[in-house]
Formats: sequence, C-alpha cells, structure tokens
Amino acid sequence: MLLLQMDLVVATPKRLSHLVKAKQVDLASVQFLILDEADKLFEQGFVSYIDRIILACSNPDIVSLLTLCCLVCMLFLA
Repeated sequence: MLLLQMDLVVATPKRLSHLVKAKQVDLASVQFLILDEADKLFEQGFVSYIDRIILACSNPDIVSLLTLCCLVCMLFLA
C-alpha cells in the first residue's frame, strides 16, 4: 500500500474519497481545503464523499472554503 503526502491535490470528490478510504492518501496535515462549486456537489449527491474528505482533514488549523458558482457571479455583478 502506497501512502502519499502531497502539497497540492486536484481531484474529484469521489476519487479522493476512495483514496482516503483505501488509506492511499493522508489528509491529516491539510492546511487549506477548497471545494469549488460546492452547491453543485451537494445537488449531485456527493455529500457522503465530501464528509469522508472533511473528516480525513484532521488538522485543527485547517481553513475550509466551500465556493458557490453563483456567489462568485453575484460578487462580480454587484
């Protein structure tokens, strides 16, 4: 089993969740967690995958950011 520690991860929630479950990645030291278009992820039923990822990020100093595509549009239109 290969345990990977990375500085930057770009992955789909489902794939990353599977890697966490298989203990192939360690997210314990993650400092920043950004879920782009989080509203779409929730609408499409990715909640269980997101939960697994967030729980694996056990760093007490983590900064989490859930971005909403509509929020970004509203900020530019304002």
